[in-house]
Amino acid sequence: MNANRKRNINQIESNHDDSMDTDEKRRNGPEIYDAPKIVRLLVLLGNSTNAALEQNIEKLASICVTNIEDYRFQILDTLAECATYTPYKHTIYSPIIGLLNAKVPEVTKELLDDYVLRINNYLNEGEFQYALNVLTMVAELINVHVVDPAALMATLEALVEAGSASDDKRQADFCIFAVMNCLPVAGLELSDSLPTQFHGLMSKIDQFMASRDNKFTDCLKIWKSNAKAIQKEKLESLWDQVKNLEKREWIDEGFTKQYFATFKTVLDEGQMHSLNPLSLPESTTDRVYPPPQIVFRIFEAAHIVEEAQTLPPSESIDRYLLEQALTGILHQHQYDRKACADAMLNYVKKDTHSINHIIVEVIFGLLLTLPDAPHIHILYGSLFIECCKLQPSKVPQVLALAAELIFRGMDSMQMICVDRLIEWFSYHLSNFQYRWTWSDWIDQIDPETHSIKKYFLEEVIRKCVTYAYHEKISQMLPDKCSLMPAEATFSSTFDSETDGELMELVNNFDNLIIRKTDADAMLKNLYVATPEVDADSDQPMEEIEEVKRAYDRHKFEVFFCVLLDKAKSSFTHNFAAFNRYLPTFLNVIEELPICRMDIIKAIFIGWKNAPQYIILLIDKLFKMKVLDTTTIIEFIFENDLEYIGDKKHFHDILFKAIQRHVTFIKGLTGEYERLKSKIEKVQAKLENNEGGDIDFRNASIEMIESDIDVNSLENPEMWLSESNAISIEQKTSLEAHTLVLEKAINHAIEKNFVKLITLHESQDSSNEFATQNVSYDFVFGRFKQFVILNLDSVKVLSPNIIEKYLKSDSVYDDLRTTFLNLIAVN
Repeated sequence: MNANRKRNINQIESNHDDSMDTDEKRRNGPEIYDAPKIVRLLVLLGNSTNAALEQNIEKLASICVTNIEDYRFQILDTLAECATYTPYKHTIYSPIIGLLNAKVPEVTKELLDDYVLRINNYLNEGEFQYALNVLTMVAELINVHVVDPAALMATLEALVEAGSASDDKRQADFCIFAVMNCLPVAGLELSDSLPTQFHGLMSKIDQFMASRDNKFTDCLKIWKSNAKAIQKEKLESLWDQVKNLEKREWIDEGFTKQYFATFKTVLDEGQMHSLNPLSLPESTTDRVYPPPQIVFRIFEAAHIVEEAQTLPPSESIDRYLLEQALTGILHQHQYDRKACADAMLNYVKKDTHSINHIIVEVIFGLLLTLPDAPHIHILYGSLFIECCKLQPSKVPQVLALAAELIFRGMDSMQMICVDRLIEWFSYHLSNFQYRWTWSDWIDQIDPETHSIKKYFLEEVIRKCVTYAYHEKISQMLPDKCSLMPAEATFSSTFDSETDGELMELVNNFDNLIIRKTDADAMLKNLYVATPEVDADSDQPMEEIEEVKRAYDRHKFEVFFCVLLDKAKSSFTHNFAAFNRYLPTFLNVIEELPICRMDIIKAIFIGWKNAPQYIILLIDKLFKMKVLDTTTIIEFIFENDLEYIGDKKHFHDILFKAIQRHVTFIKGLTGEYERLKSKIEKVQAKLENNEGGDIDFRNASIEMIESDIDVNSLENPEMWLSESNAISIEQKTSLEAHTLVLEKAINHAIEKNFVKLITLHESQDSSNEFATQNVSYDFVFGRFKQFVILNLDSVKVLSPNIIEKYLKSDSVYDDLRTTFLNLIAVN
């Protein structure tokens, strides 16, 4: 429902004609305002610069007062939705509510009660950003004489008390952040009205921040040190900005325009209202408070070219307010990239502040957020493209500067962030004809040595080749560029030097595939060759037939290699071949699971120059249940981790396999829980001796919401018996697949631990520091990437991992601390 309402607001903004003037005249008389017209005017308020905004505010407030009896619900509902979905316009809507309060205070009290109700509902639903937006709107209303300062103070004090007393770190941080988020708009009024209480509130926040342990957030930093950029945790950064605002006596540097000042005389006549209490829910599996976040800032005032525009310092509250406003716009329009880019570039502060630089910072910050970005990654790339198209003379230069600053510090960047940048940058270049100052970056690396910068360029170029074609990218790069990958051709396993017997087998399978031999007939050609059995033999015929039906691993390996060779023309040919011989694959691997490893090796060897083929073919076979997670992980870690550290496709395959396995387990869990709730519902019906309605007072939510109609079952007892049997099978399958995942995660963790310890010991013995070793950086970076991408699974296994590995004397402090910090994030 929230998504639908937000789309309604977005649709009004997208379809407007840029005319917000409420003084329009009709030929046949004065303007008539119906509900849709008023809603439209409220939503579009502040979007147009054609007229004085204060004048429009006053007129629209008058319209609302005049029509409040007829359209009470529509007006209040729209004001509530605007507070939720357009937080960057709170200062515009607060005077409207204040003027409404001066005329009809009972209506404003109803709106306030609705605000608090929405905050509580959003908290229960896990929509924490929406809850913050509405709470900030409530705090804003203290400036327009709507909310009693004592009532707001009581609410903020309750949040601080709840945060200080909470054992849940995330809940505690959220409570304190919610209070800090209100202070830029309410701090001045609170400090004037209730100086003693406000001082006590600030002291309590200061005590909380001083005692707060945020060392675990170091693993969320984009760069390994603060040398490349200021990397503060968001709560810590905001507290520094709030304290700087306090030193300025709560007067910002002019960022927030106080539209209510024009109407102060009228607003002061309004009645002030109390607030209903907030209700903070506990964390559950479905409702998890926001994780800590590192603030991403790379631009400084020196980077600004245009004199008319300013970039607030990092420690200024104006920088935070700008970032929050643009983030709010992005979140509001996340499903419409064109509208989102247009709204961000046309933000009201564009003439006085360097909006383009903040937009680029905000988008990069979201893209590189750990452990995961809040939106799908393609959104950020598409926003950059749209912004460049809308302002081709400004945004590309800012984006190029940001890319250059990021590339300079890439050698100390986390691997997971580097991989995200590879995906973004290659996608971005594919939309701009792959034009870039390649020589500038290539000159910064040594082609003969490994480095993260070199890895980044190699993978970007490889990805660009995938999007375009080899010759096109080769022409865009400097002459004889050593980073250019080989052409994506298939490397046949068999050639003219293949021995005669093997070549005969190859030709046999080649002919069978050309003749489109079906899957069952192909199986007969994969049997083990058995000698003729003597007719007088005493061996039972059953055993003889069993031997004849055994599959030959070598034959299957040859068959699969020939199949890859015949289907090398395109992905379509490969997928068609896999579908034709799927029964063949499944029959063979059921008897010979080791053949899964042969399949993976054949694909890696045949398409060694085309990582995109390797990734897609293995993923296709995984979805067809020919390959499994265990085999893929065993193959990946069969290679030296030092060797695969800068081979992105190895890790892409690894992470995708685990991700698909986790998704499969979630699907099984959902099916099992749904069937279980249905069984409970039918069981409750059968246990009701009187045959009446089921008593749901002690029933679970899942049971109540189950979609089964108990009364429609002809034989509930039989259905219950059959469903219990199915439920047991589902539970067994779920436990088995969960065990497979746990073993795979454990195997990966163990391999990483062993390799890291070995590298660390070798460096100690040679008097080298670990952080100066490129191989160590790659392996350690991949280890952190693996844990971050599988945090939920690793968290479940962490007690065993800690007991088995971290208590060992061989585990050095950096590895132990990093792992503990990573699981603390979750």
